[in-house]
Amino acid sequence: MTKTLHLSASPLAPPRVSSAASIALTDIESGDLRDITELWHGWRGIRYLPSHTDMSVGQLGRHLPKVSLIRVIDGGTDYEFRVIGDTHVQIYGSTFQGKRMTDVIAVAPKVARFLKTPCDLVRTTRQPHAFRGVFGQEPSASFGWFEACYLPFGDRIAGVDHILNAAVYKAHCPPP
Repeated sequence: MTKTLHLSASPLAPPRVSSAASIALTDIESGDLRDITELWHGWRGIRYLPSHTDMSVGQLGRHLPKVSLIRVIDGGTDYEFRVIGDTHVQIYGSTFQGKRMTDVIAVAPKVARFLKTPCDLVRTTRQPHAFRGVFGQEPSASFGWFEACYLPFGDRIAGVDHILNAAVYKAHCPPP
C-alpha cells in the first residue's frame, strides 16, 4: 500500500521537512531496485531469509554502487556499516564504512535517524521493506527524492544479522 506524499508546489523547491512513506516491494519504481530485490529473492530461494554469505557481489554488478551492507550488532543495540556504495558516498558527502550507527548519530543525527529507523523495522519484523520519500532542507542532503529498500539476511529463528540497503536518488522532488 502506497501512502500519498505531499510535496511542495514547485518540483525544484525542497520541502521544509523530510518525509518517507512505506511502499510495497511491488510498488518500487526503480528498475535497479527491482533487480536487487529479485536477486535477494533468488538468494533466499525457499528459505525464509537468505544468509549474507549467499549474497554475490558479482551478481550485484552494476548495482554495487547503490548498495550498503549493514551488520546487526548485539541483537540490534547497534549497527556497523560494512560496505557503502559509491552512490551513497556521493549523496551524503562522506562514507560511513567501518563506522557504527552510534558514530553516525553523534555527527549526523538526522541522517542517522533516516537510516536507523528502517534498519530497526527490518530487524524486528524479519521482513524486507521499501520506502519512497523526500529530503527537506537538510544541510547534509544533496538530493531531493529517494527510493530505497532494506533487505534482511539471517535466519528465521536466530534473527537478522545483516541488512542490505539499496537506494536511488534524484536531485529534485518530482512534481505532485
